[in-house]
Parts: sequence; C-alpha cells; structure tokens
Amino acid sequence: MKIGMLGFGTVGQATVSTLLKNAEEIGRRFGGTVELVAVATRTPAKATGQVPAHCRVSNQIADVVNDPQIDVVVELMGGIDDAYKAVMTALENGKHVVTANKALLATHGNEIFNKARQRGCIVAFEGAVCVAIPVIKIMRESMSANRIESVMGIVNGTSNFILTKMREDGLAYDLAVKQAQELGFAEADPSFDVNGNDAAHKIAILTSLAFDVPVNLAAVQMDGIAKIHIEDIKYVETMGYRIKLLASARQSESGLFVSVQPTLVPLDHMLASVNGEMNGVHIKGDISGPTFHYGAGAGGTATSSAIVADLLDIGRMLHCDARHFVPLTGFAAPRNSAPVYIAPGASVAPRYLRFTVNDTVGVLATISSELARAGISVDIIHQDVPKHGHTNVLVITHDVALEALNQALHSLQKADSIEYEIVSLPVMSN
Repeated sequence: MKIGMLGFGTVGQATVSTLLKNAEEIGRRFGGTVELVAVATRTPAKATGQVPAHCRVSNQIADVVNDPQIDVVVELMGGIDDAYKAVMTALENGKHVVTANKALLATHGNEIFNKARQRGCIVAFEGAVCVAIPVIKIMRESMSANRIESVMGIVNGTSNFILTKMREDGLAYDLAVKQAQELGFAEADPSFDVNGNDAAHKIAILTSLAFDVPVNLAAVQMDGIAKIHIEDIKYVETMGYRIKLLASARQSESGLFVSVQPTLVPLDHMLASVNGEMNGVHIKGDISGPTFHYGAGAGGTATSSAIVADLLDIGRMLHCDARHFVPLTGFAAPRNSAPVYIAPGASVAPRYLRFTVNDTVGVLATISSELARAGISVDIIHQDVPKHGHTNVLVITHDVALEALNQALHSLQKADSIEYEIVSLPVMSN
C-alpha cells in the first residue's frame, strides 16, 4: 500500500517515526507493506532526512493528491479550507483518505462522506477524536448491535487539566491556564479549548456516529469553563460532585440534545476520575449497557497510533468491493427522517445553583419560595457559614426545564438580598 502525506508537523513526524519504528509489527498485522512515497509540506527541508530515502518531498499538495501511484492520502495539514480542497481532490481521484482533522470533519464532514460514497472510497478518522481511545471504531463497529442511548465524554485535555489544577492545587482559573500553557497543554490563545469549541467539534462527530444524523456543529449547545469559580469547585466536591467540561449527546422521546458545558459529575461516576490532560468517554447502548473508555486525548505519538491503525484498516479493505467497506459513519442504510433537536431552553436536567446573598433574616425563604412558585423542586439546599455579612446558598434541583429555571433566576436576581450573578450549572443525569 503506497501512501502520501500532506503536512509534516508534530503529528506527521510522529506518524513517520511510528511507521519506521514498528515496521515489522505493522507488516505482520497488515500482511503487507505500508510505503510512504510522497510528502507535501510548506517546509520540505524539515522532512528531508526524516522520511525514507525513496520518498519524494515537495511543497505542492498536487504532487500528492494527483499522484496515480498513491493509494491513500494522509491529511495532516490542519486548518479547514486548504485541507477540504485537498481531501475532496484526493477522493475525486479515487484515493482513500486518513485524517485527524476534527475541525474539517465537523465543518465539511457531510460533503466529504458523500464524495467518498460516490467514488467508492474510505475516509478514516480515528485520530480526530480522543486519539489514544479508539472511540470511532467502537462507535462504527463494536457498538453496531446497539441503539445508542447516550454518549458523554471529557474530550478536551486542556480544559480538563485546568479544572484539575484548580481543584487539586487550589489555583485560580488564570493561574491554571498559565500553567497549562507553560507545560504545552494550552495554546498562547487558549480560547478554542476553554470556550468549548474543540469539544464541540468532537461531539458533533460522535453524535453523527451514534445516532445516524448528519454532522451538525451548529446543533451543539456550547459553554466553556472561563466563568468557573474556585469556590464552586470546592463546594460541589463537598456535595459529592466534580465539575468537568462534559460533551454529551442524548436521545430522548423529545429529540436529540447535544451540548458542551461545565457539568457536575457524581464522584462515583468513572468520568469524575478522569484528571489532568486525559480523556474519557462513556457510551450507553441498549444492549451493551454502559461502557467506559479512557486514554490520552492529544499528542503527536498518540495520534500517530490512531493514524497508522486507520491505514491498516484501509489496507485490509483495498481489495474488497466498496459494498463491503465498513460504512463511513457506521450506517449502511440512510436515515429515513430528519433529526429533531431539543432547543436549549427545553433541555431538562437537575441544576446546581449558587446564590451569594446578604446574611439577613428570610433570605433562604425568599429563594425557596421563588423556586417553589416557579414549580422547581429542590433536592438539596444548604447555607454556608456567613463571612463579612455575606453567605452562599447552595441548591441542587430535581429535573427542571432550563427556560423555566432561567425565568425564576431572572426574578431572583432582582432581589435586594442577592449579590453578584447567580451561578447555574447542569448536573449530570445517569
């Protein structure tokens, strides 16, 4: 099998290293050879000496995507527009594609998959989501006997590292971000991670695989971790929870709800134990029941493992009729109806609320009565020890529609006894 590579950054270099280091093992597993014959990169000098001697290196994408001897194009360019053009050209030319580009698939996945079906090609993308966890293969193949009921995961290592440092070391948010940057877990501008964009791309892809719907990034309800306070991290721990940036997709009778948001996860749930830069994914099928998958979610070496595994999968199918390929999104037959998505305000879940209030008589009654008047049932209510004339009232509700809760909180926010903005976070439902 002859492959061409687009891009030679950290992941490209790691992929070549993996192919060379484990060539014998890869050959025994594949039953053939995986030969890198061409690389296109903006900096050809960087690749010279790192690729096999016979491998051609240039700065022209066309040298790879139009080369008739290449069977598979490995897209590791990053970005969206140029990568999209390159992948579509490769598919049009009848070449299979491996990519780890989550942004590309979340934005143009539907067009790419349609082109691949038309041309009888494979698109493999294990490295796009939770790279060391084979979650794409699990969703496309291992869970194929199931109706998926829910997918929940900690899929952004940067945000998880920051929240872990806030909890374990008591760091304020800004200091935790700075430490993540110093260790290379966060970019100089961390907004793509901490605002939830990265996780949204990933859950959009997983939702398509789980529920046989088109990739729909716009349907993901997104909130990040920048407003998480250290005191809430401490409070919820005493109440039996841990705050995680949770990406989730859940099917109910009302429709499909897909979100990325800071969420209270029960301490006895496996996702609560996913710390640092690690990832974890919880999948619940109607036949399998709950399954849990854990591993590194980023890094060149881990990503190269997923890319090479994809290459071997394609190699094993190269001589099959296209009808016998593993379906690109796990479903061979198209969906008969358009998916129904639940609007944000109609989403139902328990909520954690923190009210910072003046320590005056009747303030607890004011909060309780307003919530009761709105028909909001309270599971836990707790008043902290007063300090300097202020105190915090902590509430966990039973299931409540977000729109109804927000209306009640809007009224409470106007009360003279309420100081600062009311904190409201969802609580994970099993």
